[in-house]
Amino acid sequence: MRKLLLTLTFVLFTVPATAQISVVRRHFGPEVARPIPPTQIVERLRAVAGDLNSSVLPPAFGILRKTAGANCVGYACDIICHVDGRHWDVLIDAEQAATPDWRLAGSVDPARCDVGPIVIPPPPPPVDPLKPVLDALTQLIEFNQQALTHLHDDVERMEKKVDQLDTRLAAVEAHTTSISNQLVELQARPFPEYRGRVVGWPVTLKPRMVK
Repeated sequence: MRKLLLTLTFVLFTVPATAQISVVRRHFGPEVARPIPPTQIVERLRAVAGDLNSSVLPPAFGILRKTAGANCVGYACDIICHVDGRHWDVLIDAEQAATPDWRLAGSVDPARCDVGPIVIPPPPPPVDPLKPVLDALTQLIEFNQQALTHLHDDVERMEKKVDQLDTRLAAVEAHTTSISNQLVELQARPFPEYRGRVVGWPVTLKPRMVK
């Protein structure tokens, strides 16, 4: 039974984890030129740890300090570590091919795991419950302003038409006054007598004043 448990534990910690490998591939994909310079390897390993820490609070993943033997500017070139001492090989042939991987490599002194500066993301801005209402009111005001602009244009057009009608009415009134004056003048003239013949008989027509 104990041998079975040890076997299961070994399998669980040595089978590559798809999620973690996808994080490694994100920073060591085929688009990155090989061989990768040591400083860039460290930067990308730290980015891998940062992505892993994005779902862990406080941060628990980091890069492994290594000053002896082959290293990349003071760090292991292919290791991601945990603050509890576990560490994983994440690159095969880091100096050349740098193929993404994720396999438990054992345990080290936790003090060697450099998690880096802990950056606590700022809290999300508070949600204003009145914002939707204010946005709706703003849209309504803009709509009313546009409607008022159209109404103003319509009123201006109507005022121009009224001015045109006033001009025409004034011309008609002036013409009517002229005709009235002419009639008054005609009424004031004396009507002449008419002398002539009608069917051979002499006729005289005299004007009669109408009272």
